[in-house]
Amino acid sequence: MTWKRRLLRLLAILAAAYAFWCTLVAWRLHAAMFPRDFAGRPEAPVLHAGWTRLTHTPADDPRASVEAWLHQPADAAHASRCVVFFHGNAELIDHQLDLADEYAQRGCAVLLIEYRGYGRTTGSPTQAAIVADAIAIIDALPNAIDRAGLIYHGRSIGGAVAAQVATERRPAALILESTLTSTLAFTRRMGVPDFLIASPWRTDRALPAIDVPVLLLHGRHDTIIPPDHSRTLAALAPRTTLVELDGGHNDFPHDRVAYWDAIDAHLRTIP
Repeated sequence: MTWKRRLLRLLAILAAAYAFWCTLVAWRLHAAMFPRDFAGRPEAPVLHAGWTRLTHTPADDPRASVEAWLHQPADAAHASRCVVFFHGNAELIDHQLDLADEYAQRGCAVLLIEYRGYGRTTGSPTQAAIVADAIAIIDALPNAIDRAGLIYHGRSIGGAVAAQVATERRPAALILESTLTSTLAFTRRMGVPDFLIASPWRTDRALPAIDVPVLLLHGRHDTIIPPDHSRTLAALAPRTTLVELDGGHNDFPHDRVAYWDAIDAHLRTIP
């Protein structure tokens, strides 16, 4: 075998190994991005007074059924805002009732949108599917909800969902908690081309295109999505406030009083 053939064979082996590596990373990323088994499988929902169960059948998957819960204050005429909350990737809407209660005490309606494939919602989660479902549910809200006054609040990957939805349905304000700049911030370090990542979650591209007040909340000791992500995002949008508090990723925030003080201050800035 000549040296040229040996070189070509070596290059072919390296190319195959690289292709395998990229495929493996992309597959593992999807599994880590949507760890549905960790979120749990809840029983039938028990919704109390003030809550309405909404459902949506995606056009691209008629077998799927996407669930959302809407809470409207008893005196709906005085609900000046509706908060649309997008949870983390190992959570369910069932886990957000305490947060919804906090917003309800502030006179806000609350919409909790489940992700495709999570909880009682069927189908498979992807960026495109989750964003499309959220838009469809927002578009179908009752007329009593002022769509121009919506506030999107997202935690972890939910912040990336909120930012992507905001590029299609502009809210009055955004609250992004422990949110990543994009998944590409991780995969590029592993040498994986961007085009292989089906759910890139480009929050870093979405924010500059949305001219609304943005509150970024992040734990100073977050090792899963380090606070540098929020610091980078804060530099990309002109109307952004960054608040860093003690806590990591899954135990954020340690100081819930300071957390809600920051949210209350943000709410007061919204026209």
